[in-house]
Amino acid sequence: AERNSSVFVGGNIGDPLINYLDEMQANDIAILEISSFQLDQMSISPNVAALLNVTPNHLDRHGTMETYTAAKARILAFQSREDIAILSRNDKGAWNLRNKVQGRLYAFSARELDDGLDGTFLQDGMLKLRDRDMSITLMPSEKVLLRGDHNVMNVLAAFAIGHAAGFGVEPMLEAAKDFRGVPHRLEFVRELRGVCWYNDSIATAPERSMAAIRAFDEPIVLLLGGRDKDLAWDELLQLAAE
Repeated sequence: AERNSSVFVGGNIGDPLINYLDEMQANDIAILEISSFQLDQMSISPNVAALLNVTPNHLDRHGTMETYTAAKARILAFQSREDIAILSRNDKGAWNLRNKVQGRLYAFSARELDDGLDGTFLQDGMLKLRDRDMSITLMPSEKVLLRGDHNVMNVLAAFAIGHAAGFGVEPMLEAAKDFRGVPHRLEFVRELRGVCWYNDSIATAPERSMAAIRAFDEPIVLLLGGRDKDLAWDELLQLAAE
């Protein structure tokens, strides 16, 4: 009897998939986060590729926004007509790459999708999925356990990826309703003397920190540090000053 597929998760999240290479079989599913540094050197694309945003990052390495964008776009470059690309409808940088999509395009969006566009979107507080003639209401956005509007977008992206990979709606809903986040990404550490501590140390660009700050309504004491990557700080400083 053929064994069931195993799922491996890794890449640019602290656990390289090369650690599991000996265990992996041809029909297994690999879920990868790939950095622009890695994409720069790649000559193969995943069957399902998702680009969540293209905003300034790693300019100390890539030099210009053009070369950084070109590196990110390589995730689509080697796809075939049978493959699927998932792009954010709300992020200008990601959406501008739609002419590079060689197979099917799915979008994810904070608003209802344009006619003729398939993917996931938010409408009247509900997460929805549309694929040709099929239209499904998935779940209310308030059921997302993660803080911040950006995390609702991340869940919409995850539904689009799962659907593209052929996962059923029920298992995806089960996973989404139970998901409480990953280490270092707006991770709740503990409450001490009435103060809630959060670890967002994986936020390595101003836009990421801004999304985290916007996830809070209560007063914040912001502890911020790191190495400069030749990025613009103006908007983050303005938001922090508020």
